[in-house]
Amino acid sequence: MSHTMDIQMELHDRRALEAACRRLQLKMEYGKHQLHATAEEGLGIFLDGWRFPVVVKKEGIISCDNYNGHWGNIQKLHELEAFYGLEKARLEAQLKGYDCHETVTADNMPRLEIFID
Repeated sequence: MSHTMDIQMELHDRRALEAACRRLQLKMEYGKHQLHATAEEGLGIFLDGWRFPVVVKKEGIISCDNYNGHWGNIQKLHELEAFYGLEKARLEAQLKGYDCHETVTADNMPRLEIFID
C-alpha cells in the first residue's frame, strides 16, 4: 500500500535549492502536485526515476511517495539533500566574503573547501 511521507528537512533557501536542482539537472515546478493518493502544494522537484515529484512545502517539509522504493530510489532524494547542503554552504560563505573551491572525491562526490582569512 502506498502512502505519502512528510520528511522534515531544512530546505528553506530557495536559491540553494534551485542551484542544487540545476546541478543535478532536475526539473522544478511550483504548484499543486499529485502524489498518488494525495495532492500537495509547493515546489515540485522531479527526481530521476521517480514516478511522482517530491514536493518542498512552504515550511521546508518534503512530501513524497516512492512506495517503499518501488516508485523511486530514495538515494536520489539523499543526493538532492547533499547538493542542497553544499550549495547552501557556498552561498553562506560567499555572503561572508570567503573564497570557495570545489573538488571531487574518489567516490565522485563534490567536496567544498571554504578559505577563511
